[in-house]
Amino acid sequence: MLNQDIRKARVIKYGFNGKGVAMLSIFLIFFLFILLLYSRIQNHFPFNIISLLIFA
Repeated sequence: MLNQDIRKARVIKYGFNGKGVAMLSIFLIFFLFILLLYSRIQNHFPFNIISLLIFA
C-alpha cells in the first residue's frame, strides 16, 4: 500500500503521466512562440510588456 502511494506521489511530482508530458510540451511550444514574438517584434510596445511579465 505504502509503496503504491510513493509511486503515485513520484508520478505527480515529476508529471511523467500522459497529461504531465502533454502540458510540458504545450508549455515549451508556447514559450518558444513567445520567444519568437519577442525577438521578431521588439519595437512593438505591448509585446514588450507581455514578454517582460512572462519572464519576470
